Amino acid sequence: MKKESKFEESTFLSLIVTGNSMQENWNTSKIPTNFSHLKGYVTSILEKFGMDNTNDVFNQNSTELYDYQLSYVLNEKELIQIGKISNKIQKQFDITNEVFYAQINLDVFIKQASKVKVQYKEISKFPTVRRDLALLLDNQVNYKQIEEIALKSERKLLKQVNLFDVYEGKNLEEGKKSYAVSFVFQDNEKTLTDVQVDKMVEKLLNMFSTELGAKLR
Repeated sequence: MKKESKFEESTFLSLIVTGNSMQENWNTSKIPTNFSHLKGYVTSILEKFGMDNTNDVFNQNSTELYDYQLSYVLNEKELIQIGKISNKIQKQFDITNEVFYAQINLDVFIKQASKVKVQYKEISKFPTVRRDLALLLDNQVNYKQIEEIALKSERKLLKQVNLFDVYEGKNLEEGKKSYAVSFVFQDNEKTLTDVQVDKMVEKLLNMFSTELGAKLR
């Protein structure tokens, strides 16, 4: 940024949301992200850092970067800009999904955040590994049973279990249904190997088979 005859450098943190707003789920249709989703994330950040007393100014006029935008101002300094990336920019990069962008002025943010005591947990440096299983089960078995068994089996490394598809009907035995379930593993101290993940998945399958009579479809 140029001020009079000098350039002034600022540090910014960017947040971008696009695509579907929720992870795949058997009973939820695909809902595209929108301006309100990003605004919610930004509001949550401000609340956690004790900065929910900001003033917001909405600008519906398009700019070079945004089709419309909202600015958060704190002590007469612009803290955050959020908005929908302009259609012109999206066309330049052949992007078809709407993209929503937030730009946080870290210089202003950190100065204000230093006045607030915040507890946090370090984000893991190591990647997650996902495995999907299609389980053939009796109709009376519910997803909650699968989730409880899985989390009991792998308390440390299994981070997430999600049911993303349910099928009943043609090509299945009478009284049976198929659950498509994803399992996300992560070790906070090292990168998981395929051998480690295969062993955990095999352990889960054995437990599902023993306790629920499940078969791999």
